[in-house]
Amino acid sequence: MPDRPRIWIDAIGVLSWEKPRVTGIQRVEATLLSEALSGRHPDVGIAVYSRLSNEWMPLSAASVRYLKSFIDLKLTGSDDTLPDVPWRVTLAQLAHSPSSKPRYELAARIAGRSSGLVYQITKGALRTGLSIAKPLARATATFARWTGTSRCLLEGASNTVLLSYCGPISVEQSKVLARRKARLCHIFYDLIPIDYAHWYGAILEDGFEHYVRTIVAQHERIFAISEFSCDRLRDWAREQGLRSPDVVAVPLGDIMAMPDSADPQPVEMLEGKRFAVFCSTIEPRKNHLTLVRAWEKLARERGLEGLPHLVFVGHYGWLYEEAKQAIEESPAAARIHLLANLPDEQLAWAYRNAMIGLFPSVVEGWGLGVSESLVNGLPVLISDAASLNEAAQGLMPVIPACDVDGWAEEIARLLDDPDALSDLGTRVADYRPRPGNEYAGEILAGIRSLQSGPR
Repeated sequence: MPDRPRIWIDAIGVLSWEKPRVTGIQRVEATLLSEALSGRHPDVGIAVYSRLSNEWMPLSAASVRYLKSFIDLKLTGSDDTLPDVPWRVTLAQLAHSPSSKPRYELAARIAGRSSGLVYQITKGALRTGLSIAKPLARATATFARWTGTSRCLLEGASNTVLLSYCGPISVEQSKVLARRKARLCHIFYDLIPIDYAHWYGAILEDGFEHYVRTIVAQHERIFAISEFSCDRLRDWAREQGLRSPDVVAVPLGDIMAMPDSADPQPVEMLEGKRFAVFCSTIEPRKNHLTLVRAWEKLARERGLEGLPHLVFVGHYGWLYEEAKQAIEESPAAARIHLLANLPDEQLAWAYRNAMIGLFPSVVEGWGLGVSESLVNGLPVLISDAASLNEAAQGLMPVIPACDVDGWAEEIARLLDDPDALSDLGTRVADYRPRPGNEYAGEILAGIRSLQSGPR
């Protein structure tokens, strides 16, 4: 067993989570950290960068305990079941986060409120305190290195790798890593904000391209979440005249699927009803509008009473206004429902009790809702987005993403022909599950192979 971990996973992304949301990216983060916390990997630790000491540091034991319960509750609980952030973790977030949010939260805890004169004075005092603490912390860190008592995870390390997943390493952070001769790996999701910039607005246009260029330049190995994302990143780097990145496809599979031993919890409003389910953030590329229009077409042809309920599980994301208006004003609105903040137990129940799953996205990096449907025994109709067929392992029917008539006709066919729906269900038995620990284990194996090779 190694004396200390040689693979470190950056935890700041998870520690910065806000409201619980059913999103693919947060599930990836939780999967990686859950595997690191499992005790199966003595060479893996959890770290954060401290802006005070300008060092990468391991999480304290108290912070690790909090992180574990935090992950569990974020994915399976609701807002009112989340624990209060311990003082020690709040202070850690204050030191590690590049945003002002932890300072505002700490000021509110001290002042007992989030507005007013006392709150403003407390915020100012914390800002001043941090400006004083920063040079002191860095001097202390330098002294610790001289005396051999440093807790820096990179101190004296050999062939250490830091795995990041929520953004590029800052210039200051990269200098620390370069000085320690540490290596960088990264989880890469997709190039959608570049390829489909019109769906994201100016807020991501420049920043996201800088992010991708930075990770291509900084990271020795990049793990893409699908073959589609892997190929697209290679092509884009070549188009931009960048170096050819060492990018490896590690497909997500059905990460964070609820274990068979857990009990699904019914969604009360859906009990006894026939319904179809689509789990995804509501934003233009997810293409909720096509399903709304398909349901309207079916309502005109069959009447509302002959329609199954259409259930959207997810939150509003980017540029959601058109979809929101279409849902609210639809002639089929009585059969269309939006459910947010569903815990995994209820999401699993929805998958296991739905008539059919739906996934009409125009483009995806992976398509977690597809693999989640299949691992819960639910057949799913998918669009012609390349990664969705990959997620479905080539087992499910493919419909052009924006073909309203095509979606309506396929759903009508399944409604009218129970044998066709049953036959579709039998294909699910051929789906090979890929749980979260398998995904995370393959990432760690890829890092270890990098460590064993030449630099």
